[in-house]
Amino acid sequence: MLVWTINGTGAVIEAIYVLIFLIYAPKKVKARMFGLLALVSSLFAAVALISVLSLHGHTRKLFCGSAATIFSICMYASPLSIMIPNGCGSALGAVQLILYVIYRNNKGEISAATASKGEAIEMGDVKPSQENVYNNEKKKQNERSENEQV
Repeated sequence: MLVWTINGTGAVIEAIYVLIFLIYAPKKVKARMFGLLALVSSLFAAVALISVLSLHGHTRKLFCGSAATIFSICMYASPLSIMIPNGCGSALGAVQLILYVIYRNNKGEISAATASKGEAIEMGDVKPSQENVYNNEKKKQNERSENEQV
């Protein structure tokens, strides 16, 4: 009796939720939801009719238990279709936060040793704080190349 009460109450609340959703949903979404409702209803009716009309005793219990297990897995696994992409986004966000913690004090200044070795990579606009360092290093490189040519 307790299982019936809990499941019946859950079914009534879910039906009210779906009804409210269908009232305010656009026509295209309503059509899709009614299609899904028809599919689920026919599947439920098929399981119920097979269980009542053709199976008896232990076989009926096994069939109903298997059907309930499959439907429960489908119901509780369906949010994973939403969570998996967010899980990937969460992992990438965690990597981004870790990189931020590692490089938070780096102001992006180019050291003279790195710039003179040619290890610096130009990637677009130079920040104003880097502009002087960058221009000084370019001047030094040009002077060295002119001295080597002479």
